[in-house]
Amino acid sequence: MTDSGHPRSPLGDSHDTGRLTTVLQAQRAVYEPQVRESRPAPTVSAPTSRSLRAWVESIVLTLLFPAIGWLADRADPFFLKHSFPWIVFAPLLIGLRHGFAAGCTSASVLGGLLVFAWRTQTLGASAFPAEPFLGLLALAMLTGQFSDLWRRDARRLGATLELVNRRATEFARAHFLLELSHDRLEEQNARMPNLRDALAQVDKLAPNAGLQALADPMMAIFATHAMLEVGTLVRVDAQGGVSDVVATLGRAGPVESGDPLLREAVRSRALTYLPHGAPAEPLVAEQSRLLAAVPVIDSGGKLQAVLCVQAMPFVAFHKKNLEALAILAGHFADLVARPTAPFDPERDRQVEFETRLSRALHDRRAFGVPSVVAALSMSYGSAVTGIVDVIVAGSLRPRDATYRRTDRMGNMTLFMLLPMIDEAAGRVLQDRVEGIVQRELYRSLSQAGATFAFCVVGTDDTPAGCTERLLQAVGAP
Repeated sequence: MTDSGHPRSPLGDSHDTGRLTTVLQAQRAVYEPQVRESRPAPTVSAPTSRSLRAWVESIVLTLLFPAIGWLADRADPFFLKHSFPWIVFAPLLIGLRHGFAAGCTSASVLGGLLVFAWRTQTLGASAFPAEPFLGLLALAMLTGQFSDLWRRDARRLGATLELVNRRATEFARAHFLLELSHDRLEEQNARMPNLRDALAQVDKLAPNAGLQALADPMMAIFATHAMLEVGTLVRVDAQGGVSDVVATLGRAGPVESGDPLLREAVRSRALTYLPHGAPAEPLVAEQSRLLAAVPVIDSGGKLQAVLCVQAMPFVAFHKKNLEALAILAGHFADLVARPTAPFDPERDRQVEFETRLSRALHDRRAFGVPSVVAALSMSYGSAVTGIVDVIVAGSLRPRDATYRRTDRMGNMTLFMLLPMIDEAAGRVLQDRVEGIVQRELYRSLSQAGATFAFCVVGTDDTPAGCTERLLQAVGAP
């Protein structure tokens, strides 16, 4: 049976997609209040009340020590005749607690009382107390200076810690939303649980190596990620005849050119598999030795080969897993079809981006896999152009594709392709880009001379149409 060229989206219809978006929004609504509650409440300082309290404590403590000395020895309340000048504890404690100004004020008050006692020849001050006066003042300045330094260091460390906590909370929020969007998308669109890992393995294969050199590693990826047990990768001619066998997996039997599944896959250029549902051909299951035939077609529409599935576990033989197999085969075909002629770096990046975008559009039309295309437009002289690499490293995954275009006026546009991403994750991407610009430049995107826009690729889109729509959205020429 031929799987129709336009099967129902694995996400279901628009109702299922809307339900997925609703779930994401609900989860986000639940999580954001928790994030706000987890953030430390801004501390509102009251400098006037604190300063008044500090001065009251300083005055009380300054007068308390002479009062204690007067009660202990009325002839020497300043402890001038004792072996240790206990009066120094007043500016020492005040300087450590309230800083330089309060400590020096306390020492000055006590020094003034000493001078008054000397001038009046009372309270045991018979000679000018120059040494105690200078000692009090020096000790107050020393302890007050260290107290101010410690306090400034503590405030700076507290501000740094608050900034780190805020950034960590923002990062955790962005990571949670992105992970949630991926998890929900895989849950609704789960052809196989590790499709992104499989595509990452395909990207690691050496490009421009040719079909023959890449066939065996690709068959190993099919076996690891799609549970293929026995299969054959064959080249076919225009009539569907088998021209040669490229690679095999397991104890593969011969593939006949007249196999109905193989011929139908070549004719329809779409995934074909058993059981055959057409009532006019009830004996196809008996006539074919294959379980499925997966055409390996690149983004340019060229049929590179056909993967003939001869055996796989029963639990893996279902539509979603076979569609995942077809997606892997398509990315493999693009890898094989990469041109071997060297391009200049700019042109090479553009061709690779357009190839990936064409593949994303094909996966959207054939299998309903959503993807997001975004554009960051930077005017000439914008400071954002200097942190493009930081934005790419902090916003995109390794599999995401980018392409930078600079016009004759010096304006730069960064195109970003994020496969297997829905609209909710696109909004997270936008928040992340804006957050990076704000963090690095202390300005918003618009203040830095840049604009950002994204769109979810549609079934009727074309690569040129997507880029043109984004250029209009960001206002780029």
